[in-house]
Amino acid sequence: MLARATHALRRQAKRGLSAAAPKKLDRAARRAARQQTADPTTKDTGTTTKLWVTVGGTTAILSAGIYSLMADPETSEVAKAVQSTAIGEWLTVNVGEVAGPFVNPCRDKLLPDWPPDYLNISSDVPCPHTLVLDLDDTLVTASWDRKFGWRHAKRPGVEQFLRDMAKYYEIVIFSSNIAGVGDPVVNALDREGCAMHRLYRECTMFVRGVHVKDLSKLNRPLSKIVVLDKDLKALQLQPGHCIVVPPYTDATNKSDTVLEDITPFLAALVNENVKDVPLALTKFSSHDAADISREYAQMLESAKTKTEGVRSLGLGGFVRSAAPPQAPGRVTGSALAEAGLTARDIAGDAPDAKPARGRLFSFWERRTKQAEEDQKLKMAAWDKVLMKRQQQKRLAAER
Repeated sequence: MLARATHALRRQAKRGLSAAAPKKLDRAARRAARQQTADPTTKDTGTTTKLWVTVGGTTAILSAGIYSLMADPETSEVAKAVQSTAIGEWLTVNVGEVAGPFVNPCRDKLLPDWPPDYLNISSDVPCPHTLVLDLDDTLVTASWDRKFGWRHAKRPGVEQFLRDMAKYYEIVIFSSNIAGVGDPVVNALDREGCAMHRLYRECTMFVRGVHVKDLSKLNRPLSKIVVLDKDLKALQLQPGHCIVVPPYTDATNKSDTVLEDITPFLAALVNENVKDVPLALTKFSSHDAADISREYAQMLESAKTKTEGVRSLGLGGFVRSAAPPQAPGRVTGSALAEAGLTARDIAGDAPDAKPARGRLFSFWERRTKQAEEDQKLKMAAWDKVLMKRQQQKRLAAER
């Protein structure tokens, strides 16, 4: 009995081992298993793709950073020394090809040729002055909270400022933000279409970590471009064209008058046909908007006081008091010209004279006139509808 039980236990153990042992594979199955093990792409194709995308993106970012440091003409001495070597020159050229789309503006001409095809302007109309306006913290400010998310507040007087400047300038809103964020804000801000052009981050130049606005790419006379911006670093290539305004970051501040204060000076640049804006801005103590507004107001007050003094003396008295002693036989020059005054300064405007106006765009005048005519037609049509309704009510009452 014991021998028989032992034999049975041995047979059960053999059966268990044979069941646990793996089945022998044929030759074709073994070859397929070896190929699958040798090919890494069959394991996780998604991981491999993500790896290459990460490597490519990192290379592009590093290339943009290296190129922005090495290609900048005002870099440090270390970068200049690297550029002077053969390897540095080769690196600047080759890395520049990769980083160019990330560093340089998206096109050479950021604005179309004047006059644009989509505007009904004659080709003989000269190109006006160009006013470049920053968007974020210059015209509007953004705030965020949990209840409403992102919201934008307009700077006080910005809508009237755009309407006034559209009479004198070709307005360009140039933001360092992306178009997907900035375009809806501009749509809500400029409902009347005062700004003729919009430019965003892809039109800037990336220089040492700053999105710089290169005015030479605007396809407009550089000497007739004036910029309102909160950050002078954004205009580091052409700082002489910038009027720096304080950033508007407090949406509850309704007493801000920066745009209203700078309006007379900007209008005067066009009224007086200033052909060199940077040269005109050097006449002031700084490029700060508050300083320019205050000093320009003082200039106007001084000119007014001088004019009133001339009027009180009379023309003959002024000439006699202003004329220097003359040697015998010497011809006296024009005392008015030497004083910097004209006949208009002394006599003033005629009673029916119109105030000086800037160069208005013909399309703006036509659009305003057409809007008024359309409004009149709408009101006339609405009056007809009201009269018809009243007539129907009377007929219904008589019945």
